[in-house]
Amino acid sequence: MRIQVLNGQDVSIGFWSKYICRPSPYLILELKGTPNGKKRTPVVNYSSFPEWNISFQFIVDPQAMNILYITLMSSGYIRNRTIGVVDYDITQLRRGVDNQVTIEFKD
Repeated sequence: MRIQVLNGQDVSIGFWSKYICRPSPYLILELKGTPNGKKRTPVVNYSSFPEWNISFQFIVDPQAMNILYITLMSSGYIRNRTIGVVDYDITQLRRGVDNQVTIEFKD
């Protein structure tokens, strides 16, 4: 399965952080139980609207319960912060066609 990560929209670390500092976001995508199951986008420094436009290839067992864990992070000098986590059931996707999915992280 190929997953293409395009961009982020209005990424912030919290309500007040939106006005004080901009995050340096990146995504971690994990499909547990697969041999190449963890991928990561590059960090986009100081951007609330990151552009990644990167593709990842995963080996998928069609018989397994396949949950893609998507973690939105912000890179920092001292520590990285988790902004949000979404568990996406990839069995919802139609096989053999391009599926476009928007993932929303709640504050």
